[in-house]
Amino acid sequence: MMGFFQGDVYPKGPYRMEHGIQRGSVLDMPMYPGDPLTPGYGATKDAKRLDIADAPTIMKIPVMPISYGDALPSLKL
Repeated sequence: MMGFFQGDVYPKGPYRMEHGIQRGSVLDMPMYPGDPLTPGYGATKDAKRLDIADAPTIMKIPVMPISYGDALPSLKL
């Protein structure tokens, strides 16, 4: 099977399978890496935390990474 029309998928090649997803983060990591409610500081028990509404790296809309295999039917509409 070809990984998004680029080449062989794992384990034969480096590309992700049709229903594989990238399990990273949708947060703006270069802006504030780590806990989004304690930017620049460790998220300890006593750390001062931002209110969720004030955290600039938390998305204002729900976001969920999906595979290209799951996205393809929606893109064909």
